[in-house]
Formats: sequence, structure tokens, C-alpha cells
Amino acid sequence: MHGHDDAQDDPTSIDAASNVSPKVVAILVDNHREFLKFLERRVGSRAVAEDILQEAFARGLDRLQSLRDDESAVAWFYRILNDTYARPCHESVLVRADCS
Repeated sequence: MHGHDDAQDDPTSIDAASNVSPKVVAILVDNHREFLKFLERRVGSRAVAEDILQEAFARGLDRLQSLRDDESAVAWFYRILNDTYARPCHESVLVRADCS
């Protein structure tokens, strides 16, 4: 996973983050525990679930433009979680517990 400094050095991430609605951020933060439980049930490891969730949050920042005004931020983010979880091991930057 990229370190904190990498995100600060990436102007694309900064631009995306600056366009984030405070309401959307609050909704995602409020649902963090549910997102983590959702992933942990699928992967069987809290540490791996946390890594996937972190990757999904980063991917979500890159996809903010796909969130429509009339769409639930939670449903939108669950789609990103599913996409992130479903990525083949060789494409993911994560070392997943189920990949050997």
C-alpha cells in the first residue's frame, strides 16, 4: 500500500480529495465498521479486510465522479468494495490471505 506521503505528492489525489462532499465523507466514515465487517466475513481476516478497505477508499476517491447525486453513497461504495475484493490477486497491490 502506498504510504501517506505518496498520496500527498500525487496532485490527482489532492484534486479528487478537494472535491469530496463533506456529507459523502461523513456517510462513508459512519459506515466504516459495516464495510469492514462485510469484508471480514468474505476474507476471514481482519488485517486483510482492513487492507482491502483502505484500497477501496483510495479507489473511491478516484471514482468520485461516478457518484450520482441521486445515488446512495453507501450503495456506491459497496460496489467499489465488491470490485476491489473481486480483483484477481495478480492485479491487486495487496497480498491477500487467499493468494499463495
